[in-house]
Amino acid sequence: MLGLVTSVIFLVGRALGRAVIVLILGAAVLAAVKIITAKFKDRPWAGSSALIRELPWTYLGLSTFTFFVLPPVLFFFSARQEPRLWILVVLSLFSLAGNFWQSLRLPNRGLSAKALLQTLRRAARLYIRNRSLRALMQILVFLWRKAAGQSPPIIVSLAVTYHCPCRCPPCYSAVEGRSIRRELTTGEFMSVLDQVKALGALQVLFTGGEPLLRRDIFDLVAYAHRLGLLTRISTNGYLLTSECAAKLKRAGLNQCCISIDETDPAAHDRLRGRPGTFARAEKAFGYLRRCSIDRKMLVYATHQKIAAGLECFIELGRKLKVNSYHFNIPFITGRWADSFPEVLSKKEMADLRGYLKYPSLTVEFPTPETNCCAYEGSMLGINPAGEVTPCPCVPFSMGNVGREPLSAIWRRHVSALRPESRGRCPLNDRHDRKLLQEHCASVLAGSASRPSSDTE
Repeated sequence: MLGLVTSVIFLVGRALGRAVIVLILGAAVLAAVKIITAKFKDRPWAGSSALIRELPWTYLGLSTFTFFVLPPVLFFFSARQEPRLWILVVLSLFSLAGNFWQSLRLPNRGLSAKALLQTLRRAARLYIRNRSLRALMQILVFLWRKAAGQSPPIIVSLAVTYHCPCRCPPCYSAVEGRSIRRELTTGEFMSVLDQVKALGALQVLFTGGEPLLRRDIFDLVAYAHRLGLLTRISTNGYLLTSECAAKLKRAGLNQCCISIDETDPAAHDRLRGRPGTFARAEKAFGYLRRCSIDRKMLVYATHQKIAAGLECFIELGRKLKVNSYHFNIPFITGRWADSFPEVLSKKEMADLRGYLKYPSLTVEFPTPETNCCAYEGSMLGINPAGEVTPCPCVPFSMGNVGREPLSAIWRRHVSALRPESRGRCPLNDRHDRKLLQEHCASVLAGSASRPSSDTE
């Protein structure tokens, strides 16, 4: 009897699997045609060369949603029963790579296939550890929004507080008067997260200040996880105890980013303005590892560090068993406002990009042709008062979620995107900075609300 039931389940599952595959491929073709039609309907036939170039990536990008169906199917049917499913797994991975390529608009940026595969691997690792079907479904929402021409952001940076126990020189949120401003409540932040999900974003990054200072941070992470968003947090590690790491794990945190300014403990503590921060950050990495939370080391690449070499941070990361690294560049904002001598030269940026040879490492502006995320429309920042910015580092507001829906602000932003800033942050150049400020002012002008005191 058991054998009969097993056989029936297998046959039904096999038939359903094949039907789903046919539906997926058909939907992918229809969606590809929709995107191509929308993209080229106003262009002359001479644009057919562009069509030919973009067709493979458009199709592969949209067929990515096989990624939603294959994991549960493979869970129920082993490779011995349906070996052809493994072929579809490989195809879905290529599709996912195509989607990242198209979504980030990297074909002409000089990014190698190796770098693309590394990006794919890091993303796949987060989704595998997430173990949430809602997160996989959110990819479908993201692709659908993109197919509809709505261009959702990939990641939304949500600063939940201005307060922090440290006083780091590169801090972009340290602006005079902000610490006394009203911060959104738990319910208001949850409403913002609902809007982030509806916008079609894939990830939310909780930042600050120091996000672990908020008692409701675990509730916010858990809520974002239930919504199907990948959850990340950026912290100095000072408050990240063993108990805190366990709570974050239960809440559904996917990745924790910890900043390391120097490999020498005394130098790190001196820059952070608080003794013991290096030792606590080291311990924090250990607590996260025990809880199986993905760990990323954040490093600001300054003139001095690049001249001395950044290999010491990679060696420290190996010792601490981090999963990945990100080398940031100085941004002329916050405590570094008007510190234009801190901006890296072209040679220093080239030296910094040389560290991309390490597979688990990313840098800001990985190629000279990489456009600023604020102009790519791949990121969005929301500060503790609800002000919306093109990037968390940008001090210019485009609107406030307390006065109008996030989707309205986002639509005005992406429809007005004209400037470019390739290979450098627009905040780091006086002319580009002015253009960015004008762009934010034009987006804000489309709102019925008046500019807040949070803007420059």
